[in-house]
Amino acid sequence: MTTPVGRLVAERPGRSEVFERFGIDYCCQGRTPLGEACSARGLDEDAVMLALAEADAQPVSPDEPDYGSMTTAQLIDHIVQVHHGFLWQELAPLSVLAHRVAAAHKDAHPELTKLAQAYDFLREDIEAHMKKEEEMLFPALRELSSGRTLPHFFQGDLHVPLLVLEGDHERVEQSLRFFRTTTGGYVAPADACEAWRALLVRLHRMERDLHRHVHLENEILHQRARELTRR
Repeated sequence: MTTPVGRLVAERPGRSEVFERFGIDYCCQGRTPLGEACSARGLDEDAVMLALAEADAQPVSPDEPDYGSMTTAQLIDHIVQVHHGFLWQELAPLSVLAHRVAAAHKDAHPELTKLAQAYDFLREDIEAHMKKEEEMLFPALRELSSGRTLPHFFQGDLHVPLLVLEGDHERVEQSLRFFRTTTGGYVAPADACEAWRALLVRLHRMERDLHRHVHLENEILHQRARELTRR
């Protein structure tokens, strides 16, 4: 299939669960055709398509928003309230937990110190990224979607700012891949304490939320931004 994986999720958000299960990146690599994405991971494309068909056969959850029908302002509100809200609440406490677990187990598991340090870099990256969006990009998109012009500092074009933000997204995905590899897929070893197990659960939850978050921005919001500036 030549349809990009990001578009498949934009059409039916429930398909993201299939891609999560198979380890297919539908956010930063959302423009990759399904067949190519399967080949890159050594997956049977027919098996993935069957899983997608099974997901499509399930009733749509009433809790799943229809992102395609949202206005640009509504989509921004959703991203800020749901995804940014989650991150602003979770980033700092999770840093404390990661360092606490690393300090308790560093002798037997030195990889936890690297994990905590990498998490701090991720947190710094994400916080700076969200500020750029909340203070610059999102207000500009609200102006554009209301028929007004871009603030003067964008010089009438969002091409470069969007590329910068998508570069930020790629760095986030690289950090998430490091977390997944370092933790063996967020699986707790036999000697893991309760705090360590909680850390893995929360990191995994953050990974899944960030995948949905980045997908909404790269595949829907940024595409709208490009269309608005082409008018």
